[in-house]
Amino acid sequence: MRTISHSLKINKYLFAAFSIFIIGYNFSQGLVLSSDSYTYISWAEQLIANNLSFSEFHKSKDSSFIYFFYDFFLLYIALLKIIFSESWQTIFFYLNLLYLGISLKVFYELSNFSSNQLIINVTLIALLILSLDFFIWPHFLLTESIFIMLFMSSIFFYREYFIESNPRNTFYLLGFILFSILSLFIKPGSIGLLSGLLFFHILKNLSWFKNELLIKFFFVGLIFFIPFLFEFVLNAFNDTKNFKISQLIGYAQSGFIIDDRESTYIISDN
Repeated sequence: MRTISHSLKINKYLFAAFSIFIIGYNFSQGLVLSSDSYTYISWAEQLIANNLSFSEFHKSKDSSFIYFFYDFFLLYIALLKIIFSESWQTIFFYLNLLYLGISLKVFYELSNFSSNQLIINVTLIALLILSLDFFIWPHFLLTESIFIMLFMSSIFFYREYFIESNPRNTFYLLGFILFSILSLFIKPGSIGLLSGLLFFHILKNLSWFKNELLIKFFFVGLIFFIPFLFEFVLNAFNDTKNFKISQLIGYAQSGFIIDDRESTYIISDN
């Protein structure tokens, strides 16, 4: 028992050391602004000009509902600009590093389900090395770092309340609701991830989902179904007359995954 405890402590320090390395790497890169960053700053300045009135801000935009899913992030930038004035971008960068540390801690806690923690740590470190979320986004003035922290925290509270049945139920339920709402209004991409969490919750509570054989049939069917769904969606996108969607498709086909972030350009000869 003492050997296992000692091993877990060593592995915990191993993951902590690697987390410090990731934070240090992002710190060494300094703050980077992309074209999206300037858009967010412009929107935040419009929000400030409208005395933080979201109703007035949205009137100045088109009728698209998509802007609503940036509300919390724009308020976040606006408050930083108001409170810290000229140094707000520096504060934003340091907060990103703090969110990175919190995300790594939550990432570790969510994986802490096995006595064989060395294998778990090696797997986690491998995932982190391959992940853009932890090596690129934290040093950009973008939504990703705060979103990752909020969404992973909502998953943590979800696990504690719905899976672990923690006796402090109300606290974890309120935490799950709060972090889910905040992450929803950080970026439109949150819709898909939160919908996935809701889908998982519904499946988990269906009686047939507890049958191992039915679960296998479900996932095998899903594997065969997804390519057809992807093809259908791709064809629908190719036929669209929406400029933004056509622009994104053009980026993807050329290998230019995310605008103004060269490290995500996967086809070097285009």
